[in-house]
Amino acid sequence: MLWGMSTPTDLAARVRHHLTLTKESPSGFGRRVANDPHLVRQLESGREPRRRTVERIEAALRGEITEPLPPKRITGPNQPQEAA
Repeated sequence: MLWGMSTPTDLAARVRHHLTLTKESPSGFGRRVANDPHLVRQLESGREPRRRTVERIEAALRGEITEPLPPKRITGPNQPQEAA
């Protein structure tokens, strides 16, 4: 069970309705809310997002999130290290 929602499909339907009203693309919504262009498709396939993601989706549906998250920082052995 989702955090306060009955199913991921219900959340996906609310997101789709929002996208229809706003003309926003599914990938644009996913990037804005979770840095994940596949979010809407995965919700429709039954993905159960984490609580924080559900909170961000709900906030976006209320119009409270207009700016995307900053890009994920990838660090590893092949990435340049920032100077201290």
